[in-house]
Amino acid sequence: MPPARRWRPAGSSDIRWVSQRVQDALQSWFERWVSVPTNGKVTVRRGEPICAIQHGMWWCADEHACLRVADKAFLDSLALRALDLPQSIQVDQPADRELIARLRDAMMSDLLKVLSDGMAQQSHRLTFRPNAAAPPGQLSSQTIEVRCSLVSDKPWLEIWIEASWVTESLHKEPPRLGSPSLVGIQQAVLDSRVEIEVNLGRCALSARELCDLSIGDVLCIGKDLQSGVSLELRRDGDAVGQTLGSGTPGEYRGNGAISITHIYSDPRP
Repeated sequence: MPPARRWRPAGSSDIRWVSQRVQDALQSWFERWVSVPTNGKVTVRRGEPICAIQHGMWWCADEHACLRVADKAFLDSLALRALDLPQSIQVDQPADRELIARLRDAMMSDLLKVLSDGMAQQSHRLTFRPNAAAPPGQLSSQTIEVRCSLVSDKPWLEIWIEASWVTESLHKEPPRLGSPSLVGIQQAVLDSRVEIEVNLGRCALSARELCDLSIGDVLCIGKDLQSGVSLELRRDGDAVGQTLGSGTPGEYRGNGAISITHIYSDPRP
């Protein structure tokens, strides 16, 4: 029986980890080959398992990740840009086409290495190898999907990474050998970490006052901190969170801290 696969979907910390490393890798790669910063867009979100073969050029890293370039012509346009040639140039001669193809392959090989280096943690490393197509069921578990666009909103590069691989890399866990110990869903959820925000207060400034802010200015939030501050639980993207309770600000071992004074039995919006 094969080892059980971790079921937990990607969390916000996993997505931020992938987003930062992919953006840093693409930036350094683009600047090295094209000599100017990229103004492209990288979108990272929770993805679904890859179950069907799709068109395009594929590279896969065992059962942990898949990478797809949907349009080879876009890589050719990047090669022309690397040579400082106009995109309208006609590449008709066999020797010219071979030059563009070799440069395109070299750029792609370097991109795969940069991505692998950027996400490597201890013994965790993605080694991408060419695939004619994404094998059905190659990534059958929850994934993190990365979509990279440059000229238009249509992505030229897409990456799917197994969520559990990211979790283990993020927490620098050693590779799991054999069957891992299994726990119930309730225990796994209770052991997961959540972020709590402390709302100290708000203030309003005019545009002129905002522009005139300088070091040493004091902003009055119009709130007595001794009366308590609210503790909020908020999902990424939500403008308003749930208030879990209240507390008073203080200090603990040299760090800012909150002393809990009240916990609501029913969280309030």
